[in-house]
Amino acid sequence: MAPSLKVAKACKALKDFGIPEEMVKLALKDLLNLYDKNWKLIEDENYRVLIDAIFDRELPKSEERRKHESWSEDEPEECEPPLKRSRLISQTEQFLAPPGNCSPDIGKTSLKMNIVDD
Repeated sequence: MAPSLKVAKACKALKDFGIPEEMVKLALKDLLNLYDKNWKLIEDENYRVLIDAIFDRELPKSEERRKHESWSEDEPEECEPPLKRSRLISQTEQFLAPPGNCSPDIGKTSLKMNIVDD
């Protein structure tokens, strides 16, 4: 069978999967170079190698597109103030100290370690 008829047959077979002819031809060109123009390897299993090559080629593009879309969704369109204020350290320490006790050491932890010799 002439190569142009084989290309047409491959395009027709993959059209049923919704794959455009241009994508089929680009993938065929790569596969024919890879397989030294051996159509048998491409035609086996209803062009499975060809379908895999097309999806392998398109997968990185769709992942990159998805990443770009998720970046734009994460970024707010305008500068918005945060919904909650973070507490200052002095505010959290005042809640730890019991009321009426003004000692500055209360609420702080000691980092002293006792070493015991056996």
